[in-house]
Amino acid sequence: MLLSSGIIQEGADETHPIHVMHATVEQQVRDSGLGWTFLRPNAFATNAFQWLPQIRSGDTVRGVFADASTAPIHEDDIVAVAERTLLHDGHDGAVHRLTGPEAVTHAEQVAAIGRALGRDLRFVEVPPHEAGPDLFPHVPQGMLERFPKTIGDPAGTEPEITPTVEKITGSPARTFTEWAEDHAADFRG
Repeated sequence: MLLSSGIIQEGADETHPIHVMHATVEQQVRDSGLGWTFLRPNAFATNAFQWLPQIRSGDTVRGVFADASTAPIHEDDIVAVAERTLLHDGHDGAVHRLTGPEAVTHAEQVAAIGRALGRDLRFVEVPPHEAGPDLFPHVPQGMLERFPKTIGDPAGTEPEITPTVEKITGSPARTFTEWAEDHAADFRG
């Protein structure tokens, strides 16, 4: 089983560094001759940790594309799907696309974290050309120039939402609000 990326899909920008990295590894796994299953999650709920320093130091989160909508998946749902695919038959050669159960904008994610903390947090949009390493400390310098476009692509569109978590585990995927409640202590520091 390989944890890949939802960026691998028909019509994707095959020159994007994240696509190239995951597509290369997937091909190497296929070429190995071993059995395989690919898990392709889209947005991770844990990406919200990029705002952790700002939330710990105040009530304003600066970022790009306030209205960009994704369906972030809780890491525990990825683990549950991985466990099922490893322990149960029927997943050899399968590609499972994983998402959370609902569309949530960046601004709504920050608000959900605020509710979990009992605080009124607000998202302040920054133009993409002004976004730098201070807003994306987790992004390698070589990808930083393309990163705002990557997360901004979903602005104004509905994200992919799959039933895969529930189909494989028998339990519905967790919402971003549940993720925020599960990680409130992380944001408090």
